[in-house]
Amino acid sequence: MSYLPENLEQESIIGMSIGDSGYVAPWALFVDKDRITWINGNYSISRDDELGYRMLAIQRTKEGVIVRLADMNWTKYKWSVETSIWDNLLQKLPVELI
Repeated sequence: MSYLPENLEQESIIGMSIGDSGYVAPWALFVDKDRITWINGNYSISRDDELGYRMLAIQRTKEGVIVRLADMNWTKYKWSVETSIWDNLLQKLPVELI
């Protein structure tokens, strides 16, 4: 059995402290069948936009996350309304404000 060295572990959205900010891939955000927006808390975050594709700026709050779409560099990204695929997602965080 092999273990991941701690220095290679990335921080996830669910592990962020309240008030922390970072960037995530835009596909971390999803829309359920009722058009309610969520963030998948299992996605890793970056403290800056160093990788180029982590363009969705978020801030962790007590209730969930705030998403700043206005800060996105790639405005052509669009989201689809999902069906039951997300119903069993374990780390689903509500988006308070877009």
